[in-house]
Amino acid sequence: MNPAVGRRRDDRGAAARLLGLGARRGFWGYRASLGLTGAGLALVLWLLPVSGWAGSAQTLPRGVFNAEVASYFALVGPPVFYWEGLGGTGGRQVTVGRLPRLSAAGQAFSRVDPASADGNLAEVDLDYNVSASLLVPSLYYGLTDWLSVGFAWPIYLRAATEIEHLTVGTGSLGYNARYPEDPQNARPVVTASDPAAVVGTEGVLRLAEEYFEYAPVRDWDDGGPGDLYLGSRLRLFEHPWVRLAGQLTVVVPVGQTDDPDHLVDWGLGDGQTDLSFSVLFDLCAIDNLLLSLELTYTVQLPDSERMRVYPFADFPFAPKTRKPGVYALLGEEMEVDRDLGDVIFFGLSARYTVLDWWVLGAGYSFDHRFGDTYEGPQGRTLDALAEGTSYHRHNVSGGVGLSTLVPFQKKRFPAPLYAHLLLSKTFSNDDDQASLMATVQLGLYFKF
Repeated sequence: MNPAVGRRRDDRGAAARLLGLGARRGFWGYRASLGLTGAGLALVLWLLPVSGWAGSAQTLPRGVFNAEVASYFALVGPPVFYWEGLGGTGGRQVTVGRLPRLSAAGQAFSRVDPASADGNLAEVDLDYNVSASLLVPSLYYGLTDWLSVGFAWPIYLRAATEIEHLTVGTGSLGYNARYPEDPQNARPVVTASDPAAVVGTEGVLRLAEEYFEYAPVRDWDDGGPGDLYLGSRLRLFEHPWVRLAGQLTVVVPVGQTDDPDHLVDWGLGDGQTDLSFSVLFDLCAIDNLLLSLELTYTVQLPDSERMRVYPFADFPFAPKTRKPGVYALLGEEMEVDRDLGDVIFFGLSARYTVLDWWVLGAGYSFDHRFGDTYEGPQGRTLDALAEGTSYHRHNVSGGVGLSTLVPFQKKRFPAPLYAHLLLSKTFSNDDDQASLMATVQLGLYFKF
């Protein structure tokens, strides 16, 4: 048995009385196995929503609220965030990476129109940066000592795609400047030597805007609410050194989705409901050290969405409206039944409390997203849309936290607060999913 157990029970009872939470044995949910700072760790470690860290199996004491505001900053790449308080994973699949594939337009037209020359429209050289900053308010409540509920709602203060560099070399084909004058009969591309050919950057952009009817390709900047996360955590088992909990999370699709008419935007939400099921395990065998493990399976429920449907995975573009003749094979915008890929998440984390005030932490997580499936009218499978939708991510993170809960217990600070600074790096086999995130969190525990 931990030698600190017998000595520290009075400290836990004092902390409970000071917080107005009641003082009875086992109220904190882990007894005294964490030693000297156990009373503080019970609340500090129940919810530390750190990017990539495994979720703790701790629940809030009955009647206690935890209010938190977290700011996430995507320093490089798209926002990828993990809410430990509610489990599951977040992150949008960015589509701006399609732009360089405009260089394949020549081959795409050759496939549907034998009259088109077999060649390139252009070589596209593109550099872009995806960035975001989020404010995530959350509130959690202990219904009982063993059951906590809560929500988190990310608010995008800024979501942006910045085109840093776009140049287009001249290929063997060009955009037909006569097309807008006679869209029913004029071919959209002609040989570069044709007097009507518009080549280079102007030709590619006019093809995208006038023929495919996409919005002008320029920097994109937006903001607003993302999807809403609702969750509950039930502690299933407790021992002086271990805890086990189960968790259910529902993601409500209230965020703005990707606009099919824009090539450089990305959705603040993905438009469909998610159900996440988590198993959380804590090991507290060493004083002041908490080791946590999380396993989560997320089911993305089927839905319908209006999308551009294209036939070639290497040319992910389609006209907004169906074109006449052979060009009808290039696709069009339509209502699509989709089933986004489920996600498996595994996370490990270690958190250590130093000198009553400080929490040091590090974590690793892995998540794998299975591929999507899409069906059009009459149940036609749309394989090109599903291409490249499966990926996996590795996340490593570290951070430092300041908590006043133990000093509050010892009457050295007037309120139980915490603040955390975190850094998280995500690696992926899909370059569009790699990111670097910084997070700042402020939280407070209270009871009415």
